[in-house]
Amino acid sequence: MTVFDPTQFAALRKVFPELTDAQFETAILFAVGFPRKEIAGLRVVSLSCIEHTLNIVKKNLALLA
Repeated sequence: MTVFDPTQFAALRKVFPELTDAQFETAILFAVGFPRKEIAGLRVVSLSCIEHTLNIVKKNLALLA
């Protein structure tokens, strides 16, 4: 099992200043393959909160069509 170490992403964090820390963390966890439900558990928030956060990330990064 791969261990997630947020310090590995410090340089990448600077590339996305438009995201809050929570949005960035959620996006990184999703990008590396964590399921939404597991992200919710790790962040101790509801699944709907994760869905909402990922939608905001998509909007902020202009990924929505």
